[in-house]
Amino acid sequence: MSTSTTPRYDAHADRGRRLAKTILVVVVLPIVIGAVIVAVLATTPWGNERVRRIVVSQAGPRLTGQLSIGRLRGNLLSGATLTDVQIVDSLKHPLFTARRVEVRYGLMAALQRRVVIRSLVIDTAVVVLDKQPGTRWNFQALVRKGAPKDTSRHGVPPEISDITIRHSRMIYRRPWRPDSTLTADKRDAAIAAAFAATARKRTERVAGGFQRVLDYHDIDARIPVVRLAKAGQPLAVQIGSLSMIAEPYRPPAIDVRSLVGTLYASKDSLWWRGARMSLPGSRVSGDGTIGFHRAGFRLDLTGAPLALAD
Repeated sequence: MSTSTTPRYDAHADRGRRLAKTILVVVVLPIVIGAVIVAVLATTPWGNERVRRIVVSQAGPRLTGQLSIGRLRGNLLSGATLTDVQIVDSLKHPLFTARRVEVRYGLMAALQRRVVIRSLVIDTAVVVLDKQPGTRWNFQALVRKGAPKDTSRHGVPPEISDITIRHSRMIYRRPWRPDSTLTADKRDAAIAAAFAATARKRTERVAGGFQRVLDYHDIDARIPVVRLAKAGQPLAVQIGSLSMIAEPYRPPAIDVRSLVGTLYASKDSLWWRGARMSLPGSRVSGDGTIGFHRAGFRLDLTGAPLALAD
């Protein structure tokens, strides 16, 4: 006598297999594919180039000018290195150029809509702050106006630390005009004096009037922390070290060998307390306040030693 057994159909096991297959196809597989795509975009030269093109194209509609990036490389999950970076305004005048920019950021913070810059290295940069007579500052006019901001929501200010600046330059151009209360002949005399060979301030004739020009170059700096203004607190920039050639006036230039301290800024003034500066023949320390909108300034400085040639 022979017996045969027929496999039992296990409905529960079949449903379990179908559920596992569904989870694999619907959940796991897209995650794996997404992770591969992110890894390719974030870590390979091919992916870096695609990201560079996306960044440049996305910036276009938001700017009245133009952003260009020659090359972007790095593991974009944690940072990036950009070369040949340039931002120009609507008239194609450079506002910012840099041979190289290295940035390291917090990815998890970015996913939470927070900006955390862990380190920033700017190499051979030129920054031009330009306000032509009768117009806004170039950086104010750079971003296109969008939808009104929701002022009822207060986001977390960006966190910026460990900034290094190498071999850079800043040019500051602001409008100038003689006192409007002067008579015509005295205004002409004031303009002539501004352009005289003996004038210390550098004045240039531009479309619509005149500009004062200040030039700071050969800038090397280390800035450990930048705290942006929030909740009534001023902007604070901690300077660990700074050297530069400053030309706020015509030559001779000011050779700043070392500057250490913290600068604070609000809408109406710039000030510092206990800053220390070294010049070729001088060591200067103290406090100071510079008021904006022709509000004057106050200095409380001590020089030991102090060389008048500086």
